[in-house]
Amino acid sequence: MTQTQRKKLEIDIALALQTMGRIADRTALATEAKIFLRRDIKKLEQRLVTLKGRKYGAKPLATLPASERRASERIFSLIYECSPNRIVAISLVDKILSKLY
Repeated sequence: MTQTQRKKLEIDIALALQTMGRIADRTALATEAKIFLRRDIKKLEQRLVTLKGRKYGAKPLATLPASERRASERIFSLIYECSPNRIVAISLVDKILSKLY
């Protein structure tokens, strides 16, 4: 996943959490339900902050020259982008990395 894609995903998640917060504040919900929803949303927001702070580097590719590393990262990004299923894409990339390194 490219850095741009990651930033877009972070924004999408943050917007979804805001929407969830507005839903949790609706008066039609029972007070107990609001408490549980707000607690769960708060946990998700904290998790997002934690994940945003992490550095995701291509550790298995760190030993490659910069041009080869960028090419490999681009290929793996395309696998994620073109795959119909993220789990399958992850599995495929992991298999490729295990055979190469």
